[in-house]
Amino acid sequence: MVLAALLISFAAQEEMRLVSDLAKGQKFDVTSDLEFAGDAGPAKLHARLQVTMRDATSCSSRIIEFSGKGSVKRWSYDLQWTAGIDFGKTVIGHTPVKEAQQAAADLDDAFKSEWTVKSKGLEATLEGKPETFTFLQAWVPRLFLLPGPLPFAARLVKQGQVFEEGEFTWTVDEISLGKESKVASVSGKSKERAVRLGVDSRGFVSSLDLQVFEKDAAKPSLRAVLSAGRQP
Repeated sequence: MVLAALLISFAAQEEMRLVSDLAKGQKFDVTSDLEFAGDAGPAKLHARLQVTMRDATSCSSRIIEFSGKGSVKRWSYDLQWTAGIDFGKTVIGHTPVKEAQQAAADLDDAFKSEWTVKSKGLEATLEGKPETFTFLQAWVPRLFLLPGPLPFAARLVKQGQVFEEGEFTWTVDEISLGKESKVASVSGKSKERAVRLGVDSRGFVSSLDLQVFEKDAAKPSLRAVLSAGRQP
């Protein structure tokens, strides 16, 4: 029994090492679109990121585009920010003016920063993120969902297969031929989330559609749509 347990533990560690080695150094162009409940209807944000994987669960990221319109918690915004241009087109409305100026400074710093991101499942956390980024705190973690690999990366999935992983029950909806490998379309459900993923044969996520529901709500309070394309 002890020997069997040791062998299982060793196999799990070896699989984790192989997945980490596979992820290390991979580069992605990532677009991330958020839609969430605003004060006057849906509020939206769009971001384009450059991502370099450090290992299977962490990466460094830079924001190169950030745009959207909406009104949330007394904030009204019309963002048209792209790296390397004048941010004069951006409009942020808030009272008092000092806080609007702080929001503009937050965004300016976000373009100059390299973000260190760690992922666990479908959650992202930012390491070393200045707590002064008050304007971005509610949104930014959702922009940085990693492009993979996920915990079931090494699983040889088949169409119609159902399995448990983390808090989700997953179903393999479809397997199709992608540009570089087979792509599995996988949907998952938990008590508060519904997610649909496109995952290639190596486990990297090429697309993600995540919906987060408040308790007993019919419509999602947040929807995040991500698309990741590997750089050569």
